[in-house]
Amino acid sequence: MKNECDRDDKSCGSTCSETRKQVGKIMLVFGLIIIGLAWYIISEGLLEKVFKQMGS
Repeated sequence: MKNECDRDDKSCGSTCSETRKQVGKIMLVFGLIIIGLAWYIISEGLLEKVFKQMGS
């Protein structure tokens, strides 16, 4: 992607729009992975096990 852009050039806007869409998809996937990991940690009670080991 070009760093410099002519404001009258319509291709710059579409390039930026496409980049935002791609970044949004990537962020959505990472968000789902993080939510899945958080759900697994909570459902398995891993946090409680870790804190119990740290306290003893």
